Amino acid sequence: MKKIIKLYLFIVCLDSIIVSNAFGNIRLAHLIFPILFFCLLLKTKVFIPKVFVRNFIYLLLLFLISISVNFYINLDISVSLFFSLLFNILSFFILVISFYNLNKKNSIEIIKSTIEFQIYFSFVICSIQFLLTYLGYYKMQGYGEFGFMNLGRAAAFFIDPNWLCNWITILYLIYFLLVKNKIINSKKFKTVTCLLIAILLLTQSRVGFLSVILGALVINYGDRSLGKKIFYSIIALFILYVFFYFLLPYLPFNIYYDLVDLERNPRLHDFYIVSENMENKEWFGHGLGTIGQLNDSYNYLEWSNAINVLPVQIYYEFGIFGLVILLLNILLIIKYLYSNSLRIVFLFLLFYTIFHNPTYKQYYWVLLSIIVYIDIKFFNKINFIKSK
Repeated sequence: MKKIIKLYLFIVCLDSIIVSNAFGNIRLAHLIFPILFFCLLLKTKVFIPKVFVRNFIYLLLLFLISISVNFYINLDISVSLFFSLLFNILSFFILVISFYNLNKKNSIEIIKSTIEFQIYFSFVICSIQFLLTYLGYYKMQGYGEFGFMNLGRAAAFFIDPNWLCNWITILYLIYFLLVKNKIINSKKFKTVTCLLIAILLLTQSRVGFLSVILGALVINYGDRSLGKKIFYSIIALFILYVFFYFLLPYLPFNIYYDLVDLERNPRLHDFYIVSENMENKEWFGHGLGTIGQLNDSYNYLEWSNAINVLPVQIYYEFGIFGLVILLLNILLIIKYLYSNSLRIVFLFLLFYTIFHNPTYKQYYWVLLSIIVYIDIKFFNKINFIKSK
């Protein structure tokens, strides 16, 4: 099981690798994930009282395998996104249970080694991409007209540099929390931190820097009084403000282009377009998958029916009712997380959904599964998963 989990976590970072065939393009991850998912399901020892319930899960899994394999093969995008999301939610439960069925030492060692490897690996790939782009042999995925040396933004195997930063910054905050609480003892902590900063520079991620700095401060001073938490947060924001104020003339324009010119801000653009199309649909929205109706207004949505801002998409498809359900789900997760620090990490994971909606991406649910597992294994005294 340890080898399957390690392979499963490694494949997460190969999001943009495409396999071409006579039927179309298929993501490598969507070919491999169902197989690994099935192997994990076979090896988990979760108590299920009725045999037919387990058989039903296997049948559902086979159905999801066929859907996920066809994710990029001439399948209606709204349908594929829905079933991909369903598959990811199921894989979240299976991964949590799989971690839980390993002994404490094995499971936490896998998480520790995964985080260290992911940051090392991401740094190497981003550096190679940057160097090859500089030499003229490669073009990085991110928008680069006004980036460092006009070379764009490295994204490793995540297509979008912001998704890469979401992945590694949340992993780092988990890593930071584990080291602080002495759950793991890592001699590589300083090296991992330095490499993370280098990746954030190569990807030019504002949200990444903000998440790491504020997240680490809140986690580090999480046991202090509310007044001290607020004080340290204000100090951190002030330092960031001074830092960017003096360095602004020397920073790449695409780090602040949409802050000095709000009309160019794509998130506000999402909100304005959706708001203009909500007449008489405010309460219950237009329905699942209907965000694609706005393709004419979103010229960058030709390849997808998901937009950057998750709450805005929920509002368009499910209205105020959907936003209320979303909020209740968030509050429910926060309520059942035992660790305040992990609640903070979870909130930063949600924070990214305002800028780049990652909820239909596999890595988002892997991060959530690691957060939940660490919480129930190391912070929560209530053992609510029954094993044979």
